[in-house]
Amino acid sequence: MDTIPVRLRTGDTLEVVKGILFFSSGNYKLIPRKNDDFDKTTSVRNTKGYSGEYFLSQNYPNPFNPITNINYAIPTEGNVTIKIFNILGQEVRLILNNEHHYAGDYTITFNAADLPSGIYFYLLQSGNFTSVMKMMLLK
Repeated sequence: MDTIPVRLRTGDTLEVVKGILFFSSGNYKLIPRKNDDFDKTTSVRNTKGYSGEYFLSQNYPNPFNPITNINYAIPTEGNVTIKIFNILGQEVRLILNNEHHYAGDYTITFNAADLPSGIYFYLLQSGNFTSVMKMMLLK
C-alpha cells in the first residue's frame, strides 16, 4: 500500500477523514487510501501585522470556485466562531466553533466544493462583536 503524505499545519482542521481502520497492539490506526479521503480541509493562520480592532474583510476571490480566503482580526484574546449560511439563512458549515484565538489578524481558507452555486453569508462572532459578509460561489 502506498502512503500519501499530507502536511497539516498548526490550526488546520479536518472535518472528514476516510480510510481503513486497523486495530493492533491495543491501538487503533486509520490509514487513508488516497487524497480524496481527506475532505473539507480548513486552514487558519495568523497573518503578518495586526490591525488592533475587530475586522471582517470581504472574501477573496469573490466570486469563487470552490476555494476562497476570509481575513479577520480580533483586538483581544478570546473565542471566535465563524459560520456559513445559505441565502435562506440556514447554517451550511461551522468553520470555527468558539475556538480560542490570541489577538491578531487571521486568514481562513474555505473550501465549498460540496456546496451548490449561490450566494452565501459568513458570520464572525468574537466577544461582543458580530459581523456578516456576503460571498458568491460560482461553479
